[in-house]
This record gives sequence, structure tokens and C-alpha cells, in this order.
Amino acid sequence: MNLYPALRSKMGEWNYYVVKMSARELADNVQLASAVYDENILDESIQRTLDEEIQRTLRETRVFKEIVEYLKRQPYRFFSSLVVAALEGKPMFYPVEITEDPQFVIFRDDQRLNDAFGLLKFDGTQKYYALDGQHRLSAIKTLLDRTNSLSDGSPEDFENDEFSVIVVVPSQSDSNQTFMQKYRRLFTNLNRYAKKTDKATDIMMDEDDTFAILTRQLIN
Repeated sequence: MNLYPALRSKMGEWNYYVVKMSARELADNVQLASAVYDENILDESIQRTLDEEIQRTLRETRVFKEIVEYLKRQPYRFFSSLVVAALEGKPMFYPVEITEDPQFVIFRDDQRLNDAFGLLKFDGTQKYYALDGQHRLSAIKTLLDRTNSLSDGSPEDFENDEFSVIVVVPSQSDSNQTFMQKYRRLFTNLNRYAKKTDKATDIMMDEDDTFAILTRQLIN
């Protein structure tokens, strides 16, 4: 059984949960999106279509030279939320009645508090797939793999770092084809419409790039 403190939310047609996982939990339990093509989940005809639309080849240079090094050297390391699809596992959400606590009596009429906070439980048979954040996940796995020389110099106690994870689950009525369409669309939305900051913004905001810092000082 897996139990997570969770915030339940809804956007459009998606019901999702915001939980926290340690680096070790992510490394041991979450797979890359390409693993979703397992024939136990999707038949061969669907798999061929998904391969073209959802699978994105990991850029090892980005993982090994950029993200791994960032995690090693940056004490203020921080990631945005990873988006993970959880299949099977019979997810159940147990809301916590926050308004029953006397210190929250002033919010007793706000039912949103009771609907939002709680515990998310899986029975242990679930399979996790990273829909967004595959490069970050691969870097975490690399740092915690002691057989990999790139793990040398990893931060002390890194496996206990906590990450924000958005967990999306299919509805019980979803067929394989419905699942395929929904998750392809979600993966595409997350990655296709992401926009990198422009060079001017990078120079104004970066506190690690020496050239950016010197450029700001020169302009000042």
C-alpha cells in the first residue's frame, strides 16, 4: 500500500492530485513515458500510434551534463512539479475534515477546505509513468544509481529531497483507446506549449551564469 498526503484539484476534464515524493520514491517507482507502451497496457496497433506522438527521446547530454551537474552543485536546487500518470492500484482519496479543527472554525462554511485536503491511497499494484519531467526524473535516477560513476559527488542525503508531483489517474470507465487519447493530449499540451524564456530574461534573472551577472553589472 502507498499513502500520500494530497491536494485534490480539478481543471477542465482532469481530476488530479498534488503529492510529494522523495527522490528515492521517484527513482524506484516512476518509469519513463516510453514504458507505457507495454503490451499489457496497450495493444500493438495503439502502441505504434503512441510511439510517434508521446515518446520523446531523452537527450543524454541534457541529463548528464546539465541536470545532473545542476543537482550536484546547486544547494538551492529546485524543480517544478513532475506530472505522473498512475495506472491501476485502485486509487482512493480520503478527505480530511479540516473544518472540524477548532482553529479553523471561521472557515466552517467553506466546504472547499474539506474537499481539497486528504490522503491518496494506492494498493501497491499501480504503475507510475512520467508524462512531464522525464529528463529531470532520469537525472534523479542517475544520481541515486551507485553503480553509475556520474553519481559520484551527489549531495549528501539527496535521496530524501522532496519533490512536488502531480498525479493524474484514468477514470474507471476509460478504455485503452480513451486512455491513449487523453494521455497523448496531456503529454502534448505539457510539452508542445512550454515556452523557453528569452535571452534577455535569462540575463536579467540568472544568478549562476557569470556572463549574465557581468552583463548586468556592465549595463548598470
